[in-house]
Amino acid sequence: IDIMPTVLRYLNFDKPFVGFGRNLFSKERPFALNYKDNVYQYFEGDYLLQFDGTMSVGLYNIKTDKLMSTNVLSDFPEVAGSMEQKLKALIQQYNNRMIADQLTVQ
Repeated sequence: IDIMPTVLRYLNFDKPFVGFGRNLFSKERPFALNYKDNVYQYFEGDYLLQFDGTMSVGLYNIKTDKLMSTNVLSDFPEVAGSMEQKLKALIQQYNNRMIADQLTVQ
């Protein structure tokens, strides 16, 4: 999903477009998102947040705990809250655009 925004910015495309990825050459903090086994997984920085659609169920430091054996959700509520807010915004944006058939700019 990062290819389109990267190529369009590289080509100096200055018109609005909808893309859920990011320009790889930008200064934005990278993130990744997937949906597996009825759980959203949002990766940002050193952390992976697991969200079941209602609430956060796991937070793991994927740099130091690659096997995700220690859930640190209760230890870092500010990290989890910030990540959950960004994840909810992405989910809402995607769902609203799907329902309204607005995944392209008019």
